[in-house]
Amino acid sequence: MAVVKKYVKPQNLHSGTGASSMERWENCPGSVRLVKQMPEVESIYANEGTKAHELAEYRLKNARWPQNHQIEYPQEMIDAVEVYVNYVEAKSKILSRNSESKRMLEYKFHVPSMHEGFRGTADCAIYDGDTKHLEIVDYKHGAGVEVSPEKNTQLMYYAIGTMLSLRKKVDLITMTIVQPRFSGGEPIKSWEIEYDDLLEFGVRIIDAIKKTEEENPELKTGDHCRWCNAKPICPKLREEAEIAVKEEFAVSALANLDQDSIGMLLSKLDVVEEWVKGVREFGYQQAKLGNMPTGFKLVPKRAVRKWANPVEAIKKFESVFSSHVIRDLMTDPELKTPAQVEKVLGKEHKELMDSLIVAISSGDTLVPDSDKRRSIDKKQIVNQMFGDN
Repeated sequence: MAVVKKYVKPQNLHSGTGASSMERWENCPGSVRLVKQMPEVESIYANEGTKAHELAEYRLKNARWPQNHQIEYPQEMIDAVEVYVNYVEAKSKILSRNSESKRMLEYKFHVPSMHEGFRGTADCAIYDGDTKHLEIVDYKHGAGVEVSPEKNTQLMYYAIGTMLSLRKKVDLITMTIVQPRFSGGEPIKSWEIEYDDLLEFGVRIIDAIKKTEEENPELKTGDHCRWCNAKPICPKLREEAEIAVKEEFAVSALANLDQDSIGMLLSKLDVVEEWVKGVREFGYQQAKLGNMPTGFKLVPKRAVRKWANPVEAIKKFESVFSSHVIRDLMTDPELKTPAQVEKVLGKEHKELMDSLIVAISSGDTLVPDSDKRRSIDKKQIVNQMFGDN
């Protein structure tokens, strides 16, 4: 009988110059050493992504869901993973019967002949022995930022690593992103690259890795800073933020600035905001580790009201209200949010609503001691990070 185990964070086996962070370390070679100085802190989003990947791997390897998966995993996660699973299975079914055809899940590669640090793990790699076609399929559980496969450095890194590791002839490579939870675009997107172009990218990878190994690798700010957890200790980011504040913002009378000057100041805001964000994140991370910044505390975020069980809520409403009212409560095929349903039903049905709703905090946040909310004690913090034992 399959048993779903409580999620435990795996050891960090990622290379400092791995695929997922290539956009950052290629643009800022010096970031690799800075990141190594930062403590490893769990992220609820990273944990969710890891759990989703584990669920997908189990489903694909065993051709069934784990026992009690509907209890152990949120339905939203199951639905999202199913999109990825269905795509991979559909692609697997049309593979040729050539003995070289294969589907590889969580495919680990290491190509020391290119560079000792050139290693990674692709979510799924599918190779067709007849057509010499390689497809890299990457599952993204995130919902906030759309990820495109076009010229995606992470996927190209996986593609060339897989290709060289397999040591098979490849004529065409497809890179596919499956991101079901992002509502602003297509859930499945693909992009193709030819063999020669991918080899050129391989040279680019090695050149970029070597730059991170120089005696004084360059530090450079830019859009890539957004995903760097070394922001609070980055001297380059701090330097540019301080210059922007001291020399530009402090001496500027905004009301008297022309359009060019305002545009120049706006262009420098990203640097300042990234540094401030980095400091806030670092303070929060330290608080989670038990090193509470003086004058601050951790408190629960505002609780979000949700249906305890949407299916049961619909059944309850159907037993109380007419079909005409039920239509007003629905946004096909789902039930509207609690707030939207309240507007339809009015205050006279508050008791019924309260029996069907739960209020769940989405996590915690670091605030000054003067905040009126009650702080989270250390035992709660430990339980949030590792789970009750």
